[in-house]
Amino acid sequence: MVEGIDIRHLASLYPDCHFDIEAEQAALLSADTIVLQLPLLLVLRPRHYKAVAGTVFTFNFAYRPEGDKLKGKHLVLSFTIGGPRQSCHPLGYNHFSIEQLMTPLEQTAYLAGLNCHQPIYSHGMIYIPGVYNTLDEVEARAKEHAG
Repeated sequence: MVEGIDIRHLASLYPDCHFDIEAEQAALLSADTIVLQLPLLLVLRPRHYKAVAGTVFTFNFAYRPEGDKLKGKHLVLSFTIGGPRQSCHPLGYNHFSIEQLMTPLEQTAYLAGLNCHQPIYSHGMIYIPGVYNTLDEVEARAKEHAG
């Protein structure tokens, strides 16, 4: 634990995606900076993020017309990506850059009036024994990403 930082692992807190909306909104209100750390699963956002966006970032809390509760707070989008860097390129197998894939997440931030900072992301974050990366490689990348 780092003093002054509240880490909320939503998948552990709410494995069924039934959020305590008041608790999560209170956590957002108490933060100056919000870091959303999630795996980027191509165009599909992970289910916990989708649930948060739909139930916690609500109308009149996070956006219009009275939804200015998060306005002016800072947001950092932090992603881990399984594939290699060249996969997120017009000629790669994902066909789109990371920046293009993040557009819906950034739009959510802009609707909420958040100051969206430069995203942080790391590639090659998947380990398949004997097929893709070694566990040591992925662990080293994860430590570097966390730094």
